[in-house]
Amino acid sequence: MDKKINILHISDVPKNSEHIQAILTTEGINFSMEQVMSEKELIAKLNNAKYDIISIDYSSKSFNSDKILNIAKIHTPKTPVIVVSDFIGEEKTVEIIKQGATDLILKSNLPRIVFAINRAIKDLNNTKIEKPEDVSIFQTIIDSIPELIVVKNLNGQYMYINKAAEKAFGKKAPDLIGQDDSTAFQPGEPKINIEQELIEKPTTVNTDQIIKLYSGKVNTFNVTICPMYDEHGNTTGIIAVARDVTERKLLEQSLRNAKEKAEESDRLKSIFLHNISHEIRTPANAAIGFADFIVNPDISIEKRQHYANIISRSCQQILAIIADVVNTTTLESGKINVNITEVNINDIFRTLHAQFEQQAHNKKLELKYSLGLDDKLSTIKTDKTKLTEILSNLIKNAIKFTHEGHVSFGYTLKGEWLEFFVEDTGIGISEDMHQIIFERFRQGDSSIYQRFGGTGLGLAITKGYIEMLDGKIWVKSEKNQGSEFFFTLPYNLSKTEKEIQDKASATYLDELKTILVAEDEDLNYIFIKEILYSHKIRLIRAMNGKEAVDISKTEKIDLILMDIKMPVMDGLEATKKIRTFNDKIPIIAQTAFATDADKKNVFASGCNDFISKPFTKELLLSKVQAHLSQSL
Repeated sequence: MDKKINILHISDVPKNSEHIQAILTTEGINFSMEQVMSEKELIAKLNNAKYDIISIDYSSKSFNSDKILNIAKIHTPKTPVIVVSDFIGEEKTVEIIKQGATDLILKSNLPRIVFAINRAIKDLNNTKIEKPEDVSIFQTIIDSIPELIVVKNLNGQYMYINKAAEKAFGKKAPDLIGQDDSTAFQPGEPKINIEQELIEKPTTVNTDQIIKLYSGKVNTFNVTICPMYDEHGNTTGIIAVARDVTERKLLEQSLRNAKEKAEESDRLKSIFLHNISHEIRTPANAAIGFADFIVNPDISIEKRQHYANIISRSCQQILAIIADVVNTTTLESGKINVNITEVNINDIFRTLHAQFEQQAHNKKLELKYSLGLDDKLSTIKTDKTKLTEILSNLIKNAIKFTHEGHVSFGYTLKGEWLEFFVEDTGIGISEDMHQIIFERFRQGDSSIYQRFGGTGLGLAITKGYIEMLDGKIWVKSEKNQGSEFFFTLPYNLSKTEKEIQDKASATYLDELKTILVAEDEDLNYIFIKEILYSHKIRLIRAMNGKEAVDISKTEKIDLILMDIKMPVMDGLEATKKIRTFNDKIPIIAQTAFATDADKKNVFASGCNDFISKPFTKELLLSKVQAHLSQSL
């Protein structure tokens, strides 16, 4: 035999290797032999060199010979493996051959190894062997696959892993071949489980498993595990292919969450529509019912006044509900603008205390407030309307949900921020509801509406306004222990407008003033006339915008109350025309629409101020007084 045979001998006894070498030399065999004495050495040799023959000393004490045989056949399945052993039984011999051994030589007949080697080489040469490049291509393909591929024997020991599995485990193949999961994974970590039932009852299993990667990430893998068979149909191990489906699982969970959220939103909307129907019908029923009573000529003046108050309160309640719905819709659309002006916080607090004092008194509650700054330092730049509504919503809720004790509100300066609070001794809110109550249509629990009513929009609107003003809101509360709502706003200190305020507070009753009221609706004009009747006011009425323009040219007018929606020419167009020849006269717009877009159009046309319908006597007088005083 001219070609040198490269032999790898596996034994923990060097003399056995020397004995085989002596026999081969005597027989004139051209060979080279390397000896390894452990599993780790074997794997390293097989990964770095190619051998024509592998021989295994099956009698070795320091390693598992069956395991060594499996490793050799996995790494070099085409290389002949000759097992050398002491006397073993027929049953064991058959098992060794089934495991892939080419031949078995008893040590008592060791010279027979020459015949075994020659026959193995001859059989190998007569077998069509894959081209080296074919093996290389196959290995490249397997290592390029992003899925983890793992092969294990019946004992759960790794026989092969691809590059993707090496990366996931953070270990090289030589460190894992022949080892089980205790080496691949840390104790207690999730792993690819090899079920014994798969070995006993061969079948293909597909399952999702959580696997902790070497990087520290815990990802979800879809794992397919199937048995591996030899040429006789016997199960020799398993093959596991794992595909990373973490992103897919996250997407599925996101879709489930979105579906649940949409279903919850639909459910809440249904409850909201049911509740708001009740909320509107109740005051509407009172207004309609008492409107019938009030026209009865036989009732006393006291009863008539009482019925009128009920009708007024009912209408205000309906308007408040409509305002909540409109504000929620505009908040969602993102079309609400912020109108930053100079605002005195202390004035707002005093007004709110006066506004809610009677309501608190009726429930035998103490209503108190505290100011964090003096008047000179409490004028800031913010949106007055929104700040007032924020505080009003919180104070109304506090009074509504408090049966006894007190309600207090105030603010303190903390660095560059103002921290506002509204505190009560009411029913409180359980901790698990602290975030939910700021969502649309949500209240503290399902029984809240049954006991107190409401639309469940107030806090959602409040939160939206606060965030628009660059602040944040939170709550501290426990069930039956009262509540504290806090919110912050930037402390944008402004120069006080004390001179303007002092001038505006001066009475205009000392001198007769002429006001042009552009109003096509008789009832609205009569209402305005009644409000201004007792003051030194001369009223001129215009039935449409064109008349308002014509009168403004011929009469000396001190102030115009301009209705926006009128026939012939609307109020916005009339204001623009008036501004072409008179840019000094104060013009207050009257409008039933009060969105930010409507307000923007009002000011763009040339109006100085606006008043939303329906308005109170006090509001109209304050607006008229302020603008007439500034024109003095």
